[in-house]
Amino acid sequence: MTVDTALAELQARANTAKAAEMAAYHKVARAYLGVSVPEIGELSDRWRAELALEDRLALAAGLWQTNIHEARVAAAKLLTQARIRPDEAAWRLIAAWVPDFDAWALADHASIAGQRRLVADPSRIDLVETWVTSPHMWTRRAALVMTLPWTKQNFPKDQDLAIRARVLDW
Repeated sequence: MTVDTALAELQARANTAKAAEMAAYHKVARAYLGVSVPEIGELSDRWRAELALEDRLALAAGLWQTNIHEARVAAAKLLTQARIRPDEAAWRLIAAWVPDFDAWALADHASIAGQRRLVADPSRIDLVETWVTSPHMWTRRAALVMTLPWTKQNFPKDQDLAIRARVLDW
């Protein structure tokens, strides 16, 4: 699967009327295809199942670089998975996207992927904590969204309680 092939699959589902609505709603100057999130999810689920981790990382990186809204959503969805082993490269890629965040939809989709990597290795909280004081609003939002799993635990372990307390102190 190449970036061009993935883009062709996304473009085959394009809806120009919906693309115009999305551009007006998101208020960020970038290309919009008008493909719904459920459709993007179907494609990214299939791509994730078909690709080895290294190829998935390369596809996600390439899709993000296109700066096409739906391609960036697909990039994030390719990495939204509880178990990725090894996952350091996926975490680095997601963290590298944070400065590019410029709208809630992309920030949140990528941050949900980041949640999974953060839960898998809570030591990454050290990096996320540095984002809290960023002048970039979307970086601060990423810190919030990526740490949400610690707010929802019904029976947290001691380590989880420590992380929750740390995050609440930010």
